Amino acid sequence: MGKELLKNAAQALNNERFKLILYPTEKCDFRCVYCYEDHVGKRMSFQLVNSIKRFLEFKIPLLKLFELEWFGGEPLLEKSIVIEITSFAQTLCKEYGVTFVSVMTTNGYNLDFGTFEQLVNLGIKSFQITFDGNKENHDKYRMLAKNSSEGTFDKIWDNLLNTRKSSQQFSIAIRCHLTAINKESVESLLHKIYETFGNDTRYFVHLKEVSALGGKNDDKMCLLSSEGKRILMTEIKEKYSYLQFVEIGKDYICYAARPNTFAIRSNGSIIKCTVAMNSPLNHVGKLLPDGTLDIDANKFFLWSQGFDDMDKQKLDCPYYHCVKKME
Repeated sequence: MGKELLKNAAQALNNERFKLILYPTEKCDFRCVYCYEDHVGKRMSFQLVNSIKRFLEFKIPLLKLFELEWFGGEPLLEKSIVIEITSFAQTLCKEYGVTFVSVMTTNGYNLDFGTFEQLVNLGIKSFQITFDGNKENHDKYRMLAKNSSEGTFDKIWDNLLNTRKSSQQFSIAIRCHLTAINKESVESLLHKIYETFGNDTRYFVHLKEVSALGGKNDDKMCLLSSEGKRILMTEIKEKYSYLQFVEIGKDYICYAARPNTFAIRSNGSIIKCTVAMNSPLNHVGKLLPDGTLDIDANKFFLWSQGFDDMDKQKLDCPYYHCVKKME
């Protein structure tokens, strides 16, 4: 067993480290062709926000490191909730000497410079923003919910450009989606990224294949095979070696497998996986009004079975290699 896997396992089982993923809303202003979410969840209620604060009051004093991740839906549709909870968590961490880390996955459409600076000041210093290749290709796949004929590339790109004006330290992973037919489009985008951000170490490229994750258009997507993905990613990384790429190590342990990580949906339901949204086994509990957790222990630990025998497949994706087989 490698040292890196042991290190990752130790972190995943460390009860002084904790990661909380929050969905301030499950609605989204985009309707991406391959999206697997149904966008029916409402915004977090005032009561749920207060329950999360109570939970944090219990949890943070017990920790050495707390990571808060914002997800959705599109989290910036409920910016006030993001600001309220992040500010509360940051203050608690400072009070108890706990290291605070916060990240956000956003489509970038509402990430204007003022919002960006505000979030970074609150401690949200890592962002992931997705593009589907160059403007022509991107606008075919990432459309606005209110107007599918209106492109989104230009506004996201302008917002991304404006982040360069910040003097603060942060990191932005520009996630580039790969399919079996968009290689030239992605390479066009990578060239644009290098010309614009190539000398700024705050910007990274994250190559990620589009997968069939339960969306209504899964059967219409031109997906890469496992071998096709490996070949294409290797080719692109060698060709654009002057870019900073996000690298996922071979000993990676999925957040869903980690006992010290869970997510709270906008209705207060506690889940382990942000992809298997409709799996009954993914709904492992509920956050109660007083900030305590009502957890189904059998479901919860089902996601961590990979630690029993350090099975790397189960640790890499507990849903597909363990949980799904029991549904």
